[in-house]
Amino acid sequence: MSLAKEKIISVSSQKIDIFSQAFKGFKKCYKQGGGQLDIIDLTLPRKSSDIDQFVKRVKTLRPVLVLAIGDVAAKYMMALYPQIPLVYCMVVDPSKNNLPNSGIAATMNPKKQIEFIRHSFPSLRRVGVFYSKDRNMRDIAQCREMIKNGDKNVILIPVSSFSEVEKSLPSVRHRVDCLLMLPNAKIYSIKMLNNFFINTIQMKIPVFSFSPALVQAGCLGGFYSDPAESGCSVSHYAISLLAGESQEKMVMQWPQKTRYALNKVIAKRLGLVIPSQTMKKADLVVK
Repeated sequence: MSLAKEKIISVSSQKIDIFSQAFKGFKKCYKQGGGQLDIIDLTLPRKSSDIDQFVKRVKTLRPVLVLAIGDVAAKYMMALYPQIPLVYCMVVDPSKNNLPNSGIAATMNPKKQIEFIRHSFPSLRRVGVFYSKDRNMRDIAQCREMIKNGDKNVILIPVSSFSEVEKSLPSVRHRVDCLLMLPNAKIYSIKMLNNFFINTIQMKIPVFSFSPALVQAGCLGGFYSDPAESGCSVSHYAISLLAGESQEKMVMQWPQKTRYALNKVIAKRLGLVIPSQTMKKADLVVK
């Protein structure tokens, strides 16, 4: 295969703006980093009837590397083409899908989130984290490391379903000052989140999440990644892999650039004051 014909394909889980931003960030930084290969932008087909055509297209392109954007694309491309080096970004829980380390998780480092909470709201020292044993393993490992290093105010609460979360809230309210949500559909049912927010507000438990949409729905605050920055960061993995570096020696990263959202309405209902400096730095404020 001649160098001129070698290509990278970028496969997004769906056509949405944040995935498009991630792709543009990757392409820009890959070229700035000296990358010479063409990058073909594809989207996973939504109809099962279109899958065969998609597979034929990828086979025709003969990529030397795959960029996957989003959980579905990463899982699908790794299963379909395990022999092709994979880099990825905007993936919520890489450990759940046994992805390689050559990627950027979609969620923020929980240690950084907890530090932000405590700095911005000094009264919120005891941070509770609901988790299930088969999800968010890297995030939980980070929390356990904080506890091991002497931080006894990080409280891990194992559950196996959303109903367990609801049942635990009355007792948990006396153990924590706030809750930090991890992206886990197993314990945070979309259909039941409204009741969850109603209950936590009534119990005066501030909740911090991983999504601006959840902040608008009832969280006090939320932390999320910059898609373009994540795409840019993962381009460095691509360049290294194409230069011959071993994928096994790479270390998966959290996003480096943090965005955060705050909800003034929820803060008022909880009796909390958001510091003005914290408010000014927020990327989104719900009023």
